[in-house]
Amino acid sequence: MQAAYAEHPWRILTHVGASLVALAIGPWQFIPALRRRKALHRGLGFAYFLTVLVGGISGLFTAFIAQGGAISMAGFVVLSAFWIGTALLALAAVKGADYAAHERWAIRNFSLTFAAVTIRWQLGAGFAVGRPFEDFYWMLSWTC
Repeated sequence: MQAAYAEHPWRILTHVGASLVALAIGPWQFIPALRRRKALHRGLGFAYFLTVLVGGISGLFTAFIAQGGAISMAGFVVLSAFWIGTALLALAAVKGADYAAHERWAIRNFSLTFAAVTIRWQLGAGFAVGRPFEDFYWMLSWTC
């Protein structure tokens, strides 16, 4: 893993950086009082959307150097595609003034953003039960 990351540092750093910002912004968008402040919600939403696009596109490229072989790669490709796709659907819904659909797609999108957290929980659980990384990492791109 270190060799692949050393060979493609900007791919990884871009993905991690953008994804961390998306993960930090996302929860604020679900606070009703903040959503009522439309300019703030729109501004944070725009920043969130951009970081999801950057994180998703760089994640798509990063998927091809993922550990765990073809199963991991396919899972991370699907995760990236769904992450970008749900963001685009949330944007399309709000542009069409369909706020209920926008909310549903935004929730789905943030659940995919949160995969960054759940994969780390799963890594911790795998290590806690004494399993070697290679035994379980291949499936985490799907279960996170």
